[in-house]
Amino acid sequence: MNIIGIDCGSVKSGVAIVTNGEVERGMVIPNDILLYKIASGEFNGYTIIVEDLRAYSVRLSQDLINTAKFIGKLEYVLQMAGLPPVMVERVKIKKMVYDKYPSAKGEVEKMIRQRERLTKTGEYRKPSMIYVCDRVVANAVRYFWGLPQGQGKRNKLGLATHSWQALALCSYALFGESE
Repeated sequence: MNIIGIDCGSVKSGVAIVTNGEVERGMVIPNDILLYKIASGEFNGYTIIVEDLRAYSVRLSQDLINTAKFIGKLEYVLQMAGLPPVMVERVKIKKMVYDKYPSAKGEVEKMIRQRERLTKTGEYRKPSMIYVCDRVVANAVRYFWGLPQGQGKRNKLGLATHSWQALALCSYALFGESE
């Protein structure tokens, strides 16, 4: 299966390319370059998975508004190129990571303790998928694809920052939803 995952940003977006079930490369590129690559046909023959903002419950900022505008442009360019995108909410990625990555619960529990996330009664909050952060997602993706573990590990695939999130979208497409 050939998949391109796109984690949109307001100025740059993370892109991960999986060809024949293997990670080919990751990159973080300016949004106008991404649109050009799509319009020029470079991504023809791929299933395009895009992280959707619909389920976000964060404070509205100019950065978020600009990201939403770019997602609209991206959807339009993909449709015009005959590549209708599959939109996936971030909560689905978090759920997949929490359910299918064996170390997720431990990493989330550690983060809860480090950040002193307490209930009203002073107890630590119970681990759940809502606490899955970008670091846990990147670690899960490393696990799923057999890539070197640990922050700061160089990789020959060019994966960095938002391209890890883009590869998580590809992982979701291949490994499916949790039951």
